[in-house]
Amino acid sequence: FYAILMAGIREGAILNFIVTTAKLIPILLIIFLGISLVKNDLFLTTDWQSRLASTGEPTSPLLQVKEAMAVILWCFVGVEAASVLSARAKSQQVVRLSIILSLLIVLAVYMLITFIAMSSVPARELADSQTPLALILERTVIGVAGGTIIKLGIMVSVLGASLSWILLSVETLYAAAKDGVLPQTFRKINRKGTPVNALLLTQCFTQLFLLSILSPQLNETYLAAITIATTLVLIPYLLSSLYAVKVTLSRWRKESHHHLVIALLGTLYSLYVIYTVGLKYLFLSVLFYGIGSLLFIAAKREQKQQPKHWEWAVIILLLAGSTGIIAGILTDRIQL
Repeated sequence: FYAILMAGIREGAILNFIVTTAKLIPILLIIFLGISLVKNDLFLTTDWQSRLASTGEPTSPLLQVKEAMAVILWCFVGVEAASVLSARAKSQQVVRLSIILSLLIVLAVYMLITFIAMSSVPARELADSQTPLALILERTVIGVAGGTIIKLGIMVSVLGASLSWILLSVETLYAAAKDGVLPQTFRKINRKGTPVNALLLTQCFTQLFLLSILSPQLNETYLAAITIATTLVLIPYLLSSLYAVKVTLSRWRKESHHHLVIALLGTLYSLYVIYTVGLKYLFLSVLFYGIGSLLFIAAKREQKQQPKHWEWAVIILLLAGSTGIIAGILTDRIQL
């Protein structure tokens, strides 16, 4: 991926489109072939409101939504990626359209896959299976070959997701450096227009994370990593929603009512998901913001400026929290 992106962000985006198209093939197979497996009695469980079908544990509708919210949001993280790359787009209208289409397509795919999975395979088998989608295709006319197709699709999907996130991370670092909140070294580009230092840093951290998964101890914290990543995304979501409220109120027009409603709904949703994820993970996210604050200080010094008083107050709080988190992890007082 490093070599591909060094050849140009556009080339990487084209490859990402090809990979995304390829990984949709097994998903479409599940949707079209899995329809024949649908059984109403499996999907329409009588006590779904009070008991989990997969484990039999007592529950409630609100509790089920609360427990699943972090994973649900993680499924949709990335649909806004077009806005991050909008500076390279020929038209902002295309950016808006791509975000809306991405959201609707992802929503439709997840709803169809979930419905077919829960209607064709008993919930306990789905919960126990390491590759539940392969379990579905194996029951269709494809047979055992379906499992192989799904596993190949998973490999392609993981590679494509890695490329997508590297693209997004590189562009985020580059845009932040252009805005002056990160050191200018991340603004350096090669003759193909690729931010080389931003790509190098992203690639190094990506490799470290992938190598850490090889450790059985760290592999068990993968779900915790997803939850922390979701929390890290939620803070910008919340701040963006609050800023949308501020802008709408300060530039009020006749058609601003629906803009305000959307901004308020986004704010309430972000607050709710932060609550459902848990304050523990919100606290752990301070570590990453603390590291980022050091880069912010370096950027200000490059510009021969000093952070404002309120910025220093936030930085000190973040660094103090980060120190406490590191100490807690090293002494096993904080369990991931």
